[in-house]
Amino acid sequence: MSFSVEPGALERAASRVNDASIDAQAAKAYILKHTDMPWYGQGLLNEAWPAHQKLIDEMNKRLGHLVQLLEQSRDALQRTAYFYRHTDARSAGRLDATYPAVDRGEDTMAGERPPKRYFP
Repeated sequence: MSFSVEPGALERAASRVNDASIDAQAAKAYILKHTDMPWYGQGLLNEAWPAHQKLIDEMNKRLGHLVQLLEQSRDALQRTAYFYRHTDARSAGRLDATYPAVDRGEDTMAGERPPKRYFP
C-alpha cells in the first residue's frame, strides 16, 4: 500500500475553490444591488415587502457563510499543499544526506562539477 499527494493538484483545487468564492461574492453583490426598492416604488409589493426583505436577508446571510467556508477551504488546501511540498523536500534531503557523495566525472554539462547533495 502506498500513499502519495500531488501538491500541484491541491493547489489547483484551491484555485477552483477560490473561483467559487469569487462567484458567491458576485452573487451576494448582485442581490444587494438588484433587490432594494424605495418604499414609494413598492406599490402593491408593499404588503409582501417584509417577507421579501426577510428572504433577501437570509440569502445574504447564507452567501456570506458560503464565502467564509470557501475561503477557509481554499486556505486549508493551500496549507496542505505547502506542507506536503516542503515535508517531502525535507524528507528527501535528509535521506540524500545519508548517502556518500558520488563523483560523476565527465557526466555533467559544460564541465560543471555535480552537486554533492541535491537538497540542503
